[in-house]
Amino acid sequence: MARLFMLTPLVAGAAAAVLLLIGYGLHLADAEPEFAASVTTAGWVLALTAVVTALVGLRPPLRTAVRRRSDRGLDGQGREGGDAVEGARKKWRQALLERGVLPYLRSHLPESLAP
Repeated sequence: MARLFMLTPLVAGAAAAVLLLIGYGLHLADAEPEFAASVTTAGWVLALTAVVTALVGLRPPLRTAVRRRSDRGLDGQGREGGDAVEGARKKWRQALLERGVLPYLRSHLPESLAP
């Protein structure tokens, strides 16, 4: 069943592209308006089929990815490592401010405003 939802969007999308090109080409050539309209309609139906089956086929892998990410947390570590990571982030931000941003800003201040 899973293979069906992997193959169907590809086949339906390719067929939709071909049918839409043929249908709109026939519209431009003013040849058989009823046939051109039916080919164009079939192309749009296949395009919709491709989108729907792609969404249905991607649902289980996306659900698994979301579940795994919520189990590990946003930093990729377990929930117990969250406090250590947050502390390291705070230290890094403070060091960046003191050693990088503030010296740069002070060097570009006019001398009359420098501390």
